[in-house]
Amino acid sequence: MLASAEQRQQNTPASIGHLEQALKQWPDNPVANNNLAWLLATSPDEKLVDGKRAVELAERAGRSQPTLGAFQLGTLAAALAAAGRWPEAQSKAQQALELSAAEKNEKASRDLAEQLRKYQSQQRHIESP
Repeated sequence: MLASAEQRQQNTPASIGHLEQALKQWPDNPVANNNLAWLLATSPDEKLVDGKRAVELAERAGRSQPTLGAFQLGTLAAALAAAGRWPEAQSKAQQALELSAAEKNEKASRDLAEQLRKYQSQQRHIESP
């Protein structure tokens, strides 16, 4: 996906544009919705952050799946934090952390534990450039 290549090159605005284009053609695509939600929630560029839209996209991504995995719950938590909905962000991050621990995914567990601490301090997660 072109958006992923752009993101690896740290070109968040271009990644957002490519994901927006993908969603015009496939509005219910769970991967595109989830990835765009993550970018809008965690961008280091405050001008690109849109917590409310990130929550809508993350929720749309989740509607197409019978259950949410740790990855999707982590995105929803980040979106909720970007929207200032701290208790909900903490709850979803905790659920994601529990799932990743049950899956024995140590890296995801470490990342999610760090994100949970941020949300408990009412700080959003900012993706490193």
